[in-house]
Amino acid sequence: MEAVNLPEVMINTSKSFDEKGNLTDQATKDLIGKLLANLVRKAAARKA
Repeated sequence: MEAVNLPEVMINTSKSFDEKGNLTDQATKDLIGKLLANLVRKAAARKA
């Protein structure tokens, strides 16, 4: 099975999360969203 490795997501944990562990960095949220969208596309293509 192919890996979904784009976009590459590097998270600076000291700046991206608040004291409660919530992801607060919007750029990181956007990259994770793009990564998940690519995963959905690959899964749908594999299913078809």
